[in-house]
Amino acid sequence: MNNSLNIPLIVVASSAMSLSMITFLLNFHLLLSIFLFKKVQRKLNMALIYSRFAVDMLYALANVLNLSYLIIRSVSPDIVIKNLSFFTAWPTFNLGSVRVLLVFLITLDRIFACCFPIFYRRHRSKIPNLIFVPLIFAYTLFEHHVLINLCNFVLDIPISCLAFSCSVSPCYRSYWLYFEQSTRISLLDACIIFTFDVLPSFLFANVPGINFQNVGPLTSVCKNSGFVIESFIICKVLIGKKPKVTISNSRISPNAS
Repeated sequence: MNNSLNIPLIVVASSAMSLSMITFLLNFHLLLSIFLFKKVQRKLNMALIYSRFAVDMLYALANVLNLSYLIIRSVSPDIVIKNLSFFTAWPTFNLGSVRVLLVFLITLDRIFACCFPIFYRRHRSKIPNLIFVPLIFAYTLFEHHVLINLCNFVLDIPISCLAFSCSVSPCYRSYWLYFEQSTRISLLDACIIFTFDVLPSFLFANVPGINFQNVGPLTSVCKNSGFVIESFIICKVLIGKKPKVTISNSRISPNAS
């Protein structure tokens, strides 16, 4: 393998690893400040957010380990441990899924707090946060079920494989792409709402020169512009040509090591 061809990969992977390390240190510092040093007041109604800090920290750590092995393989192709590329990547993907689920639960919790404040204040404390642990654990088991049972995964990763995409079957890769598509649409919706709805409303409320008499229904223009952009992007994502995936159930010979 020509090492010069791996220079862009090494640079990008090193940048990603540096960012992951910063994420790990920041979240670790946050957790220490809250639970050990008591620099930040701990609140029961923020337990889900604290859990997200912990998941972000673990996700960043798993990503550092995964990228470290990728960089080592790129610099020294002869340093190979059979199937290690899967074991370093799989926790990253699992923790990424857990983070998405946690963000969804936090968003749902905040929606109830904003839309039904009296009901939320009276009854939220009756629902323990530990009730969400089995839900997250069940989703993690579901991911394993999809990989191992539905997609007939066999642990025999090619030596040349560096990425997670070649560590799993096309079946699971297709499932993950659909999951990522839904996540991207949700994030897009959040960005559109902030840019074209929340921000114009904030400007109308806080900048005296921007008002209906001077600029007309600017919030309506911004909001509908956001709807148009979102619709175009979603159409591109959902209606765009999708690659055909051939699902293979073939298993590697048990003699493979």
